[in-house]
Amino acid sequence: FMGGYEGKYGKWSVLADVIYMDIGGSADKPLLLGARSVDLDIQSWVLTGGVGYELVQSDRGTLAAVGGVRYLALDVDVDLGIMGDTLVKQSGSEGIVDGIVGMKGYLRLSDSWFLPYYADIGTGSSDLTWQLFGGVGYRFSWGDIRLGYRYLKYDLGNDKAMEDLELSGPVFGAGFRF
Repeated sequence: FMGGYEGKYGKWSVLADVIYMDIGGSADKPLLLGARSVDLDIQSWVLTGGVGYELVQSDRGTLAAVGGVRYLALDVDVDLGIMGDTLVKQSGSEGIVDGIVGMKGYLRLSDSWFLPYYADIGTGSSDLTWQLFGGVGYRFSWGDIRLGYRYLKYDLGNDKAMEDLELSGPVFGAGFRF
């Protein structure tokens, strides 16, 4: 699940972004330490909040500076087993908080078509986190629709439940103006 919110007042904006993921899998084949099966479960929340200030607004588009905080809640469970018996069970949970700075905006192609973009980078509890989004959008009188691609990367360091986390894929969304 992914969702986002942006509220604007003049040159200022408030941003919120939520990602929830629950993934897992099992395999039954010869593994390390004589294990025959592995079960993996990863649950994660990525919550981003921030404020933006519009630096450029012209007929060709906008550019806003963004600053905020990104929080990653990560739960990882791994079970290695032999014929239904657990051989090794490893679990880890992390709460990662990072400050971020970035930019966002759009380039206007025509009265209806535009190219939205977003980029940020940050650090704190993680070694590094960064995100990119680019796409194409179409404006209607009630709002707009957007199609794009999003990439979010975490370098968590060697002392965390996971060392790296990458989320990426296509994004389709609708925005409403009122």
